[in-house]
Amino acid sequence: MTTRSKPDFGFYTDSNKRKEAEEQVRASDALYRALVDTSPDSIVLTDLCGGIVMANSRAAELYGYATKEEMIGLNALRFIAPEERERWERDLRFAVQQGCLRDREYDHLRRDGSRFPAEMSAALITDTEGQARALICVTRDISERKHAEKRLRERDEQYRSIFEATSDGIIINDLDGCVVEANPAACAMHGYTREEFIGLHRTAYVHPDYHDALPGYIEAIAASGSVHVRGVNTRKDGSSFPVEIHGSEFVYWGKPRILALVRDVTEQVQAQELLEKRVMERTRELFTLLEVSRQVASTLRIEPLLSAILDQLKGVVDYEGGSLLKRSGDDLVIVDYQGPNAREEVVGLRFPLARIEPIWELAQQGQPIMISDVRGDSFLARTFCEAAGPLMDGIWKYIRSWMGVPLVQKGKTIGLLSLSIDVPNFYSDQQAHLALAFASQAAAAMENARLYAQAQDAAVLEERARLARELHDSVTQSLFSMTMHAEAAKVSLERESEWIKVPAGERALRNLRQLAELTEGALAEMRALIFELRPGALQEEGLGAALQNHAGALSAREGLPIEVQVPEVRVQTEPSTEEHLYRFAQEALHNVVKHAGASHAVVRLQTEENGRLVLEVEDDGSGFDPADVPAGHLGLRTMADRLEQIGGTTEIQSVPRQGTLVRALTPAAS
Repeated sequence: MTTRSKPDFGFYTDSNKRKEAEEQVRASDALYRALVDTSPDSIVLTDLCGGIVMANSRAAELYGYATKEEMIGLNALRFIAPEERERWERDLRFAVQQGCLRDREYDHLRRDGSRFPAEMSAALITDTEGQARALICVTRDISERKHAEKRLRERDEQYRSIFEATSDGIIINDLDGCVVEANPAACAMHGYTREEFIGLHRTAYVHPDYHDALPGYIEAIAASGSVHVRGVNTRKDGSSFPVEIHGSEFVYWGKPRILALVRDVTEQVQAQELLEKRVMERTRELFTLLEVSRQVASTLRIEPLLSAILDQLKGVVDYEGGSLLKRSGDDLVIVDYQGPNAREEVVGLRFPLARIEPIWELAQQGQPIMISDVRGDSFLARTFCEAAGPLMDGIWKYIRSWMGVPLVQKGKTIGLLSLSIDVPNFYSDQQAHLALAFASQAAAAMENARLYAQAQDAAVLEERARLARELHDSVTQSLFSMTMHAEAAKVSLERESEWIKVPAGERALRNLRQLAELTEGALAEMRALIFELRPGALQEEGLGAALQNHAGALSAREGLPIEVQVPEVRVQTEPSTEEHLYRFAQEALHNVVKHAGASHAVVRLQTEENGRLVLEVEDDGSGFDPADVPAGHLGLRTMADRLEQIGGTTEIQSVPRQGTLVRALTPAAS
């Protein structure tokens, strides 16, 4: 396109034509100037060397000049950033050669040196002969556009970063269901490279069981704009995994697409399944505990109850061998057992507390003790093996993991629940917590049994006292009356025989004497029986006085000197403890009289600083070997059983022909 040049650019010989042309030029120039001055773009006219010969008002404003006249004569190159000038000059030569230049961007300089981005187009102006005369350059400030493009690029980069970095899969499908874009997470999630994933139809990665639901998925998005569903997708290798999908419709590169945010919820599903499993386990555990509690509350028979507790426990805390140990004096005694060995091999085994002191100290704190490997080198493992001794190579050789749970009642540790298995590192804190609940039930059962036995003992004592009162008030009085009447009849007959001098009464007198002797013997036996049923001194004056009374009566009857050493002040203890110690002394003295052939015996009762009572019965008789007690001699076993009922222990020291010492020790006061 060519533009008419000003009159000084062309010369005309015909004056009329010249005038006519001048008129046209003036009209065109006026129109041209009006268009140029009102243009929102900078317009400058330069010679072929870049010198400005004309500029509009917008150019002056854009480049920071007060008037457009100030720009006349300046070289347009000065308005181009230094690093852009070589390119601008090259583009200018191109414009001269080609006649135009379109939409070239440069950094421009204002008068004050500040920069701004601009887009420039240029056109060559020629004369009527086609000779290049000037260039018209149109420049537009594109700062706002550049800012907008920058913001757009930043947003695009942000979106791209999110698209690339998010751990959720992002899949863009066309309306036919083919993948047109996917982020790295989606590709990795399904086991494909990006190149493999692009173009796949959604049926290639959606599990076949959900193919029938795909049309409904698309319809739901079309109806509501978005949808949230759960399903199952498949990987390239054919494996499947649960997913949560949020689908929506949007425009991508000018076309309607389906955007799917895909989240692998395998861990969530597994956690839910684990939670459901844990709830079921917890329900079973609580039901088991409830059943144990019901059994504890409904029976007082301790043996089957403890066995039931061990049996129920195995359902929630697995073990190979389970034992319940009860403290008996200074020992722990196994009172019940379930496991691979015969019950009679294990029940009754005793473990001195002194040998398991570190374990017992922890048990007294009320917390479970776990040994991950009893064959290991830990302090507790060594303590366990030393206490078990030969058992670790015998009936307990299978044990690797062990857990001891204290049996606590009223804040006092009364025993231990022992669980063992042939797997190292088996028991966990959760299992320990469960075992502790069962141990509490076992402790309650033991305490209930103890209280029941104590109540029975109290009932027996009360019944003995009642029988003693009845015998004293009825039979004893009758026997005493018979004795008095027989004695009176005997005296009367003797006097009558002497008065009337009749020897015939001798036979009757002899019979009365025999009757008197029999009634006296019966009365003595009855009084002894009453004392056995209810030692009056035991209730009224305490254990010391009862021991003195019994020793005195036995000494008088058997002719055996018995020395009694008891505290001057009455010992304060439980009635059941007094009763068991008294019966212990009775049995011990009975053995002295029956078996020892002793000439002297001593009974001692003393109280230690820790509140423990110590009762000793010593004789100088024939003695015996404690390791070789003949079968059928149940006295010593009975004495030991009595002490075990109150948590005490029995000690025996005896050497043949050197006498015997039996000692009863009650538990220390808590």
